[in-house]
Amino acid sequence: MINGIIGGKGDIGKNLLVPLLSRLGEVKVVDKTSTAEEWKNLWQSDLIWLAIPRDEVPKILKNIKLKSNQLIIDVCSI
Repeated sequence: MINGIIGGKGDIGKNLLVPLLSRLGEVKVVDKTSTAEEWKNLWQSDLIWLAIPRDEVPKILKNIKLKSNQLIIDVCSI
């Protein structure tokens, strides 16, 4: 299982999600400064964790097509 974290370089991502999910397998991390290639790779993850402000979610998910076996989990909507 591959976990992807959007906002993984922020406090919740780097202090909670990355250490926890790294125990389960591969973790891909992106944020605003990530390259297009890093974002492309993230969207192939089995689980995609959102560690971003709630108002950013529609912008991030706009025009994204997920497979039926992928799951998005929002962990810190504010």
